[in-house]
Amino acid sequence: MHVISIESEAEFRALSEEWAQLLAQCPGRHFFHDFAWMWLSWERVARTQGRKLLVITVRDESKLVALLPLTTSGRVGMFLHADIFEYRDLHLLPGVEAARVCELIRDFLKQDRQVDLLHLRNVRLPSYIEDLVGPDLDSYSRHESRSAVIRLDRFDSWEDYSATLSKKLMADQRRQWRRIRERFPGLECRLLTQPEKVHASIGWMMAEKAKWLHQKRKLPPMASVSS
Repeated sequence: MHVISIESEAEFRALSEEWAQLLAQCPGRHFFHDFAWMWLSWERVARTQGRKLLVITVRDESKLVALLPLTTSGRVGMFLHADIFEYRDLHLLPGVEAARVCELIRDFLKQDRQVDLLHLRNVRLPSYIEDLVGPDLDSYSRHESRSAVIRLDRFDSWEDYSATLSKKLMADQRRQWRRIRERFPGLECRLLTQPEKVHASIGWMMAEKAKWLHQKRKLPPMASVSS
């Protein structure tokens, strides 16, 4: 197995099909791991913030077996992401030895000399990141808080899910729903299952996120917010 870093947009785009094939076999794959989300996270947020691509791929001969989507800001490496609350991790083909893959990536990052510090936020638990850090774990600063992954597919209805929420969280949820009804009285909720409609909605969400980040001055004035 060997490591190849992806640092150009053309190389990144070319990964799309292999990315989908790998994730389709990964247990615990999440919406935020899809290539469409990752690409728009790069195009609408990370790139406009001046970050550089550093997508780490691991191949067994020619076969893609692992992905670690990173970007860099200066000499700090971080996950490729749009903002926070995206469940991030190394994506690994089942059956491939995690310890060996993490060792290869760790050695590559040390030798590549582009990154002096890894700042990895909102790591999914359990994850492969502790394997990646490996013997250097004691030299890392770690702050842990937990946020559960919402799995609506495990409930028969929204009412069944909402019954599991705490009183405080449910009160906050009702407040948000009330504000939505006031601002958008004709709003309808629909479940999208067709990939093309899902991806179009992702594009819209990212455009709206870029507008919000721009308004909050988290993106520079030249950021693209077109749909």
